[in-house]
Amino acid sequence: MAYVWMILPAALLVTRLVESNPKTWYLLLNCGAVFLLVSKVYGYPILDSLNLWGSLLLSTLLVIRLTKEEWVFEMTPDDPL
Repeated sequence: MAYVWMILPAALLVTRLVESNPKTWYLLLNCGAVFLLVSKVYGYPILDSLNLWGSLLLSTLLVIRLTKEEWVFEMTPDDPL
């Protein structure tokens, strides 16, 4: 049940990104960060912190999006028609 609180907002984030025409590197990093965020591998101590790495990467990408929007989105020229 706890993973629902991570999967649903992450799915909304990824679908919103697909609609807003981001650059390819940003979309792929977001998808990778969401995958890491919801993955938890038990039994291997080195892989127990994958969700921590995903949350750090997703937070960094969010800061990039909020501060440097021209790095994230494809800039299309204003078309008067």
